[in-house]
Amino acid sequence: MKKVLSIAFALVLVLSLVSCGEATPSSDAEPSVISTEPTHTGSGETTTALHHVEMTFDGYGKVTLELDTAAAPITATHFLDLVRSGYYDGTSIIRVQVGFVIQGGRGAGAEKIKGEFSSNGVNNPIKHKRGTLSMARSTDPDSASDQFFICLNDSSASQLDGNYAAFGSVTDGFDVLDKIVNACNNINCLDLSNLRLAQMGFLNTESYIKILSAKIVD
Repeated sequence: MKKVLSIAFALVLVLSLVSCGEATPSSDAEPSVISTEPTHTGSGETTTALHHVEMTFDGYGKVTLELDTAAAPITATHFLDLVRSGYYDGTSIIRVQVGFVIQGGRGAGAEKIKGEFSSNGVNNPIKHKRGTLSMARSTDPDSASDQFFICLNDSSASQLDGNYAAFGSVTDGFDVLDKIVNACNNINCLDLSNLRLAQMGFLNTESYIKILSAKIVD
């Protein structure tokens, strides 16, 4: 019985990755960390390949993100544009799937961008592993807008390679991510009004973790 339950849990992890926001979850039986909503190629003011963003989480601390505009120019520049505009200030982490990802953003209000990953015809050398920063999307490969996710585990994240636009990584603040995961590893934090979303780590609104600010460091 324990073996059967373990297999069932693994299938849930691999086959049921979706996002929320204003979206209706996809019924696709393939790995997807998806978002919703509003294609632009990025118009930011980047001049060097690597840029750093400091994101502050209410009650938990700061995480430093390194964005690679050489590996994923459209995605990284788009994210920098949103940060520069203050878009992420006051938004929230809405999903914490232990051993897989944390996910945040609004899911609406930002432009859609081209998906920079191999299954969409774009070479992207960044691999999904613990600390990788990537963009959520719907089943449309060019539907990413603002929702992002950070991978929590090497083995479970590797399934996303070639299908999601990784554009950076965490360089400092892994302890903050671990605190967030530990705090949300509780059934009472989940959105139990929708059991499918709850299985995927989506939080109830009272358990959302606020992003106080996101600022470009360099």
